[in-house]
Formats: sequence, C-alpha cells, structure tokens
Amino acid sequence: ERERERETALKHRQGTMCSPHPPLFSRIFLLILHCATRVAATPTAAPTAAPTAAPTTNGPTAAPTDVPTATDAPTDAPTKGAPPTSSPVTSSPTTSAPTLPPQLFVVTLGTTHCYTSSGGTCFSNRAGNNERCFIRVNVNARLSTTRFRTETNYDVLRVNGQAYSGSVGPNGVTVTAGTTITWASDASVANTGFTVCGVDVSRQLFIVTSAVPTSACYVTSGGTCVTDGVGNHGNNERCSISVLHNTFVSTTDFSTEGGFDHLTVGSVAYSGISGPVNVYQAAGSRITWSSDGSIVNGGFTLCGVTSAPTTAAPTSPTAVPTVAPTASPSLSPTALPTTSPTAPTAGPTATPTGAPTAAPTAIPSVSPTAVPTVSPTAKPSQSPTASPTAAPTATPTPAPSATPTASPSASPTAIPSTSPTAAPT
Repeated sequence: ERERERETALKHRQGTMCSPHPPLFSRIFLLILHCATRVAATPTAAPTAAPTAAPTTNGPTAAPTDVPTATDAPTDAPTKGAPPTSSPVTSSPTTSAPTLPPQLFVVTLGTTHCYTSSGGTCFSNRAGNNERCFIRVNVNARLSTTRFRTETNYDVLRVNGQAYSGSVGPNGVTVTAGTTITWASDASVANTGFTVCGVDVSRQLFIVTSAVPTSACYVTSGGTCVTDGVGNHGNNERCSISVLHNTFVSTTDFSTEGGFDHLTVGSVAYSGISGPVNVYQAAGSRITWSSDGSIVNGGFTLCGVTSAPTTAAPTSPTAVPTVAPTASPSLSPTALPTTSPTAPTAGPTATPTGAPTAAPTAIPSVSPTAVPTVSPTAKPSQSPTASPTAAPTATPTPAPSATPTASPSASPTAIPSTSPTAAPT
C-alpha cells in the first residue's frame, strides 16, 4: 500500500513539472536558460573604445551594432532624440541664373534640314533636296530676310499662309506667338537657301518695309539697328525703312560713294564718310537708302536709342563778383567783353597815362588842365589870333621894331612926344 502511495506521489510530481502550467520556479529557470542561450548565440562584435560616461535613459539597444562607433572622447551627457550628424551641414548660397529672353524660333520638325542661330532669333535651311521643316514662333516677332534663293514655285517657305520662293523672302512680316512657319523643297535643283531673322516687336525700333534685292537691308541687334550687310554694299540697291518709335539715330559705320550713294534721314541725304549723328526721328518717319550702278563702298549701319544722348551742361558764370581783385593777372584775355561800358573815372588820375589812347576821348574834360605845360609849344599856331588884344600894353616896347610900320596911322598922334625919337626911322 505504501509503495502504491509513493508511486502515485512520484507520478504526480513528474506530471506537474511537465504540465503546460509549470510552477513559478520552473518558469524562472526556463527563462534564464533561454536568455543565456541567446546571449551565447549573438555575442557583441567588439567592445567600445571607451566606456560611456553615463548610461542611456531609453533602455538597452534592441540589437547590437555591427561596428562600434569610434569617438575621440566620451560624451558628457547622453544624447536624447535623433543622433547628431558626423559633421555640420553647410549649404552654399543659391544663385539664380539670369533670366534669358525666350528664343524667337524653335525647329520642331526636320532638325537635320533646318536650324536656328543667333540665340534663336534667326532660322535657316541647309540647302538640300527633299527637306521638310516646321519652325514654331515663340514670341510676337517681325521678320526680315538676310539671305533668300530657292527654286521658284518648287522650294517654298510659307509664312502666315503666304508662299515665298525665288529671290523674294518675307520682309516686314509680323508673326504671332504659337504659329508655325513651314519649309519644303522638292527632289531637284537645290539653291543657296534662306536665312530669316526676327525681332521682338515690343523692342524693335526699325522695320525694313521694302528692299531690292531682298537682302539689300535688314535689321540687327534686336531691331535697334539697320544695315546694308557685311562688307561692301551692292549696286542699284533700294531700301525703305520705317521708324517705329521716337528715336535718336546715329551711324556706327558709314562709307558710301560721295554724291551718288545716299542714306536719307529726314530731309538730309548723307553720302561719303559722314553719316547722321543723334538725329531725331519721330515714330512713323521713313529712312531710305539708294545706290547707283557703279563704285561700291563699305555701306552703313544705323542704330537708334529712344532717349536723348546726354551731354555735359555748360558751366554758368559766378553769380556774385569777387570781393578783391585776382592776385595775379590771367594768362589770357577775358573770353567775352562786358555787357555795358565801364563808367568814367570820378577824377583825373594822379599820373599821366603811360601810352596815349588809340582814339581821342569821346567827351572833353570838364575843366582845363590844372598845371600849364613845362615848356612852350614847339610850333606856332597855323593862323593868327581870331581877335586883337583888348587893351594896349602898359609899357612901350623896349626896342623899336626891326622894320617900319607897314602903313601910317589913320590920324596924327593926339599928343606929341616930349622928346625926339632916339633914332630916325
């Protein structure tokens, strides 16, 4: 009986140890065994270079780091929040690129046959057969042709629905942003092709309304200049140029045959080597160019500005005269005479003038000379005294006259002399 009780107690004890709900000490034992197994399975890769100055407040790390972080010295206090960056981030100041004006033209189809130049202000073809091009207009622009030679009626440039071929291209034609210019050539007879340029209509000062030949004149520099082209001008050229805004025009290059090849601005025809300088032209004015049938020269380039050229203002005279005379005389005489004559001197000068005046005094002096001359007049007067002496002299003449009286007195002496004449006459 006792043996059965012992076996029953032993089985009960063994069943309790293996039951799904073991006693507390068994669970503690299993937990320690589990943690020890994990620590042994994943040891720390390497110890840190120096101990941490203070423990972290956030609890143990979820998983060990792969490589310990090397620091020069331990931190004074634990870092809370996001870890600091390894080095401060310095961002360089951003500089925005200058805004460039949009290209006037873009080739959207046939880039192997057509291309843009001069910053998108001109477009050209490569002068081949079977070319097809679409050129989109980005800005309202006015066209001028610098080169145009295609097979008439077969190689065609279309602008605003108008077909251009042969030797006459679009000049002075306005195209609207968003429209498309087309070019098509056939399978034979390739000529030199074309170059067409445009200017933003909001900035343009000049427009070539007619040109013979087409390339005789065209605008440049965004419509602020007009020229006959590079090199010498041609013979028998005719151009008409309209001024779009009030403008002051000047030539930057000018060389034509004097008296025969003329650039006419306003009512003045310029030729030779002297062109217009700062000549005002109102909006709507017309400038013309013409050359004769011989002798070509460098031609012209005419540019304009919308504001008057500035010049230094002339200096004005001193408002108030100086209190004292100039310490030393000026090196040159006064540029302008005084506006009114100088007032006469109040009294005679203390000393005579060093040199006589070039002309006599306009008005005689008020009173005679204060002091008589030192010596008698060098020559007697040319005529006798106008009237005789008012009274006889108080005493007789000390000596008789050298010659007798020219004629006797009209009557005898009233009283005879008391003594005879000292000597007969």
